[in-house]
Amino acid sequence: TVGAVLEEQAGDSDAGERGGTVEQAPLSPLLRAAIDAFDEAGPDAAFEQGLAVIVDGLAKRRLVVRNVEGPRKGDD
Repeated sequence: TVGAVLEEQAGDSDAGERGGTVEQAPLSPLLRAAIDAFDEAGPDAAFEQGLAVIVDGLAKRRLVVRNVEGPRKGDD
């Protein structure tokens, strides 16, 4: 929530202080499409989508780690 508020309060004039904008960064086509989709959504929808991406990524990473390391004690 704090990040979303800071992002909304940051203006284009702050871009130089942050080292540029996303548009200037070299991005993969998949990442560019995701950022464009977030930009088209309103702030609340973009937050929800971003949170879902993070949670899904963490869940996938957890599954990969479990497959490599095997089950942990207490996991059924």
